[in-house]
Amino acid sequence: MLDSTDLTKSPMSDTTSGYFANLETRECAYEIWSRIEEYYNEMRRTGRLALYRNSYTNFYMGWIYRASMYRSGEMGELTRSFWNHERALLLDLKTLTTQNKIAYKAQVMNSNAGSAQNIEFANGLAERYSEGIEYNLDGKSRQGVEDTLVWGASAVVGLWNRFKGEEMMPDPETGQMLRDGDMEFFNVTPMDDIINTTHQDREQIQWRCIRRWVNKYDLVAMYPKLAATITQFADQESGYATKLVSLIHHDNETIPIFYFFHGKTAAVPKGRLMVMADPTCIFEDGPLDQGDGKRGYDHIPVYDNIVSTMQGSPYGYSVAFDLIPLQQCLNELVSAVTTNNINFAIQCVMAMKGSNLQYQELASGMSFIEYDPKVGQAGKPEPLNLLSSKPETYQFIEMLIKNMNMLAHVDSLMRGYPDATITSGQYAALVNIQSVIFNSGLQKAYARQQEAMMTGIIKTIRKNMIGKKIAKIVGNNSEPYLKTFTSSDLIDIDSIAVELVNPMIQTAAGKMSMADNLMKTGLIKDAQEYIQVYTEGDLPQLYRRQETQLKLIKQENEALMKSTCPEVAITDNHVTHILEHTQVIDNIEARMNPNDPVVVNALMHIQKHLNKLAGGQDPVTGKIEGPINPILAGIIGDPTLPPGTPSQIQLPPQQPGMAPPPGAPPQGGPPPQKPPQAGPTQPQGKPGTPALPAQTLPQTGAPGPQMGVLR
Repeated sequence: MLDSTDLTKSPMSDTTSGYFANLETRECAYEIWSRIEEYYNEMRRTGRLALYRNSYTNFYMGWIYRASMYRSGEMGELTRSFWNHERALLLDLKTLTTQNKIAYKAQVMNSNAGSAQNIEFANGLAERYSEGIEYNLDGKSRQGVEDTLVWGASAVVGLWNRFKGEEMMPDPETGQMLRDGDMEFFNVTPMDDIINTTHQDREQIQWRCIRRWVNKYDLVAMYPKLAATITQFADQESGYATKLVSLIHHDNETIPIFYFFHGKTAAVPKGRLMVMADPTCIFEDGPLDQGDGKRGYDHIPVYDNIVSTMQGSPYGYSVAFDLIPLQQCLNELVSAVTTNNINFAIQCVMAMKGSNLQYQELASGMSFIEYDPKVGQAGKPEPLNLLSSKPETYQFIEMLIKNMNMLAHVDSLMRGYPDATITSGQYAALVNIQSVIFNSGLQKAYARQQEAMMTGIIKTIRKNMIGKKIAKIVGNNSEPYLKTFTSSDLIDIDSIAVELVNPMIQTAAGKMSMADNLMKTGLIKDAQEYIQVYTEGDLPQLYRRQETQLKLIKQENEALMKSTCPEVAITDNHVTHILEHTQVIDNIEARMNPNDPVVVNALMHIQKHLNKLAGGQDPVTGKIEGPINPILAGIIGDPTLPPGTPSQIQLPPQQPGMAPPPGAPPQGGPPPQKPPQAGPTQPQGKPGTPALPAQTLPQTGAPGPQMGVLR
């Protein structure tokens, strides 16, 4: 947050001074206040407030009705009850959306080795904010999915609080202890997220005002100059009537404050941020983005979770709005059946008037009853059955539940009671997949929110952090470590992408099952790693070698693109390296310019791998290397040459007129032998070195091999 207390200055340009977001502080605050009142008045006028109250009541029905049945009717003759299938369905959708663990993947601006080293740190930092107890962003995100299902829209706000963090030094003016700041997050629903409702497209919304309930004495500690004004405030909910849980005794310690954000637009180039309790108590005001090297935000730090909006409006829409009428109808039918069973569950006895039977004979329960046979069968007492309800009532109840499942597209199989029509595993899988596909919109909205939120967190930290921080990061080895970092460590991080990981591999049973499959396919070669999966559940340990090799290959490709030829280690996965390094020359420019240093160095580097794998002459030193030791090849997963095959593979020599690669010895060896009739052979080595075994190619009449073709 910003710390600007000059209430008379206007930090914006005068060219659009008539726009409310460009007015001086006090006048702008009154304009914002009027828009807040307009928002809540419009909510009442259009019935949105009633819709939200109805959705809230139905979802939290157990709490609203104190988890009990209750009597109604003129004489209390009706028993009201409820079966809250709507809540169960929405929670099923929430679980379906959030069951997958999120894996964060940092994206760098420049794909270079230096930036790549910060990716692990950025991923760990995102994991820290998501899973850390002090932030609990994962829990807030899950709550946001639930709020979206109930309200049609929700958001998580991520603010930089300069009053958090480690102490640095006292303020020389106020004596208040300055801190280095940290992130804080909180959830909001449409009840606290004030927007411009006249827009027909939510993407076009340029400003937002967030209401948050805080302890006023915390505000006194943060803004001591305004202490006298702050302490006069009380709970103003009586003026809004927008709290869904109201108490008879209003809390005078908790008051609402408002964060007004205006994005950076043509009319307001630097945006605007104002924090106030009301127009008479303004805590902060200034540009949203104060420029490079200064605190603030380069975006509005409010991250939406919206599946879809109503056409022509910025309002979100939820499937709950379609389920509520069916839930209410279900409650009425269940209440009717419950009333009938409770009122008439005790057996009634009917007898003809004058049958000489007294009710006292039935009062003691099990009784021996006599009746006068002279009266005949008409005098015999008979049971009166008032308990049964019409079969159509129960059929209608079943139809309502089935239709609620259909509207939410949560099949009965996912809810634990498979339909009788599901008679095969394939059909069950198809039904399950259809439910997942139908609800993929909610999962995509969840993933979009996570990406926007984590990217925004990185940008906010980079812009606001002062000095150094120490964070506990979980690295690729799943081992936590303490990392001291500064904002410069995040400069190359452009964004954070998310990947939803199958929850099966997060369980011990799932990890062991996958380890068994990997062992059967031969992908696990180290028994110690396999045992580690069983004992510690560390599945990434099984593919960490492949991951580090791919990272090395990427760094080597970057070096090759800069016309540098890295050295090759005998422990490299040479086959993988060769295949991946060909990306550097897999383009028409490389074919048209074989003398290009990038092409020359790429082929030279590939030849080094060939030499280590199958044997050959080093293109720089002329030294004969390889082939790879069969034991080492078995350990790292590279192939060995079968018996009878040539032990050396040499890339073709440079074409006539091609300059030798940097550092290469002069081409002074004897001319290549004349190829036999069966096809061309490989060139000979330097004087004093063994001749390379020839590899015969099929006779095709085509010219000799060109650049990049193995001989």
